[in-house]
Amino acid sequence: ATTQKREVAATAPAISTAITAGKPSAQTYVVEQHDTLALIARKLYGDISRQGDLLAANRGQLRSPKDLRPGMTLNVPAAPRDSRA
Repeated sequence: ATTQKREVAATAPAISTAITAGKPSAQTYVVEQHDTLALIARKLYGDISRQGDLLAANRGQLRSPKDLRPGMTLNVPAAPRDSRA
């Protein structure tokens, strides 16, 4: 299976999705100057309380939110599905 990257529109946060055999397999976010996990969570999910999910998904490179640096590529966990649907 071939993997290609699709960049999301320029007005959206810097998220890219890896496509394998036509199906999304992972999303990433490239940290920008002045980003914090709370700010990234608000950009991606509209909810700063999801910063813990971002931290947990990136434990390999972030031991604490203070380890965040511009240019890092973070794994972005999927938003939970609405259980009321």
